[in-house]
Amino acid sequence: YLRAFGLISKITKKGSEQAIQEAHKALEIEPDYARAFMIMAWAHTYRAWSGWTEDPEKELALSREAALKAVNYDKDDFWSHGALAFAELFARNHERALNAINRAVALNPNSADSHAMRGAILNFTGNPEEALDEMKLALRLNPNHPTWYLAGIGRAHYLLGQYEQAIPYIERLVNTGDEVLAWHPLLIASYMAVGRED
Repeated sequence: YLRAFGLISKITKKGSEQAIQEAHKALEIEPDYARAFMIMAWAHTYRAWSGWTEDPEKELALSREAALKAVNYDKDDFWSHGALAFAELFARNHERALNAINRAVALNPNSADSHAMRGAILNFTGNPEEALDEMKLALRLNPNHPTWYLAGIGRAHYLLGQYEQAIPYIERLVNTGDEVLAWHPLLIASYMAVGRED
């Protein structure tokens, strides 16, 4: 489990593939291990969201199936509810996503990642001001946050029409050199909004 969790936390194509393999190994030993299903859910979501698959709909279906099993096997695991929230988000089930992430936050109100995920989801439910507040809370809870927090902050500024404020956050994401392509269109749209052509 720990090896798989470390692999998904880096958000890479190879890491997501290896995490799925490690989760399957864990399930061979313990078929109802919630955390293994949680790992699979995150990994499949990353693969769909990041453009690392030829069949994103299949990945999202696998993600949601694994997340539901994780929550079923351990209703008190905030990570599993977070995984379900993102699976529902990318399946465009926004209310379900918000319900799942609210449950994750209720289970662990000191989890910076849960607040950051809630901020990301609030952006997609039309609440960028609340999303920005949630992201700021996440930053306070975890000053050494992972770079993906920047996506929620950048998107919130963009949705609020604060394009100049959005650009530095999104540029940092794009310049990390990771394999996630999802942030590039947001950066291009921000550049266009302020009349930049670079």
